[in-house]
Parts: sequence; structure tokens; C-alpha cells
Amino acid sequence: MMITAPPGSLIVTWTGPATSAYRATGDPAQVPYPDGDPDQPRGVAAFTRRGDSIATGWLDTYQRCTKHG
Repeated sequence: MMITAPPGSLIVTWTGPATSAYRATGDPAQVPYPDGDPDQPRGVAAFTRRGDSIATGWLDTYQRCTKHG
């Protein structure tokens, strides 16, 4: 997946229980999902130094729940 995040952000991808982490440079980058069962859910999250985050998949649902809780 192509992702752009502020320099120094931590990009985490997952496929089921398998995870990978990458450090963002601020430039668009192709970030792969880790190997795993293609039938498992996949997603990506970006965490900044300020504590901001944005996510897809199950973490997006969790993120929206905590905002309303």
C-alpha cells in the first residue's frame, strides 16, 4: 500500500497476527503487508511523535469507539 506520513512516524502493518513496522521519511512510500494468511484481516496504522494516530481495519473501529467513550 502507498502511504505518506510525517517524518519519524511509525507505520505498522498487519495481516492477522503478523506485524511489520516501518519509520516514515515524509515521502510517499510503498509499505507492504507482512506475509500471512490472505484470509486474515489486514490493516495499517500511522503513529506520530505527537501521539496522533490514524488506522484502518479493526484498529479503526477501536479508534472510533474510544473517541465516543
